[in-house]
Amino acid sequence: MKPRIELNLPNDEYHAMPELSSSQIKDVLRTPAHFYAKHMAVKKKTNAPTPNMLLGTVVHSLLLEPDRFDSEYVISQKFDRRTKQGKADAAEFEAANADKVVIDEAIYSEAKQITAQLAKHSVSKLLRLPDMIAEASIFYSDEATGLDCRIRPDFHLPPCDAFPNGLIVDLKTTDNASYHRFNRTIINFGYHISAAMYCDGFMAYYKTTEPPPFIWLIGERDAPYAVIAYQPNFETMQKGYEKFSEAMQLINECMQTNDWYGYPTDILDINLPAWA
Repeated sequence: MKPRIELNLPNDEYHAMPELSSSQIKDVLRTPAHFYAKHMAVKKKTNAPTPNMLLGTVVHSLLLEPDRFDSEYVISQKFDRRTKQGKADAAEFEAANADKVVIDEAIYSEAKQITAQLAKHSVSKLLRLPDMIAEASIFYSDEATGLDCRIRPDFHLPPCDAFPNGLIVDLKTTDNASYHRFNRTIINFGYHISAAMYCDGFMAYYKTTEPPPFIWLIGERDAPYAVIAYQPNFETMQKGYEKFSEAMQLINECMQTNDWYGYPTDILDINLPAWA
């Protein structure tokens, strides 16, 4: 696949694309069976987003694409469905907003407060650079395996004089953004693996030889909605690249053999971690 970029691809269309994404490849590191069940088997149902997932999505929309917010979301309203008029009003509301995501006032209010705090952080000045691009979709082929991939950085800056290798900024919302807690969050959610894949796709499209600086801009979900930014160090990115490569190789091997195996069948010893 020749690397390409799409600037205005709707989010739902992006997630329906067949190329591998970072959220998908992390599942194979659990077991290939989990990857197959989640991404290759026939889907019977789609899980509704959790409140935290929905909050994060709304924050992304308010900060990344505020001009499109009203066309994609609507604040829920209360109707007295016990009455004929209430039922009619509810039906009218649902029909008028059938193509929008309905969110309640509490999530919208919280998202606005998080967004306001994110906008005050020094990294947000970078987001307002004229050449900064929000929500672009990049498609490319993994060099080692030939598998087609896709990435969608929240913000990225193409290579320029100030940033010769470009720049990627990834927005996150979390319960606790303190150093040690977010360290665990990185591991639990594989954020370093996503960062590695984003940099890989960036370099494939822009044909740079060095990865772009990568920044996590993080807003806490609860008051005072504290904000902090972290840049993964060399060792963190190296571990991300190693896991990214491991996942891609594993998917490629399983596709060749069509053996999507699960956990080992032997009885394994298990030990508590050193910090327990």
